[in-house]
Amino acid sequence: WISSSTSKGGMKPYSDGLQVDWRRDETLAGEWIVQRGTRYRRGLTLRGKGEIHFNVPAEAVRFEARVGVDDGSAGDGPATFSIKMDGRAVSESGPLRKGDAATEWAVGLSGARILTLAVDTADPKAQCVFLEARFVIEAGK
Repeated sequence: WISSSTSKGGMKPYSDGLQVDWRRDETLAGEWIVQRGTRYRRGLTLRGKGEIHFNVPAEAVRFEARVGVDDGSAGDGPATFSIKMDGRAVSESGPLRKGDAATEWAVGLSGARILTLAVDTADPKAQCVFLEARFVIEAGK
């Protein structure tokens, strides 16, 4: 699970200097992550706009996750999620609001060293979640 990985960087704050919060495997209030009524034990929760950077394990072949807005979020969004590899955008969700179905991702990691998970939203109260985010490891590598 990526929530067990070490973050390489941190969050980029809003241009007005507000700190962007994020948590591993829980909401910002320390509760279960819940998306459309389903509880998740693994994931990353970000409030507002920002990005987190992770080193890609050499044996990883794919990154998988579902993204959406947490049911308990004080903000409704919309939020757009994106994945970058080594600074280059490779995937982006459409705008998602609280109550929308999660978007599923499976992105190949061939040669990537740094994975960036990003959220873009004008709603600083939106709790945006990367559900069950994980690096998929190829057997024998």
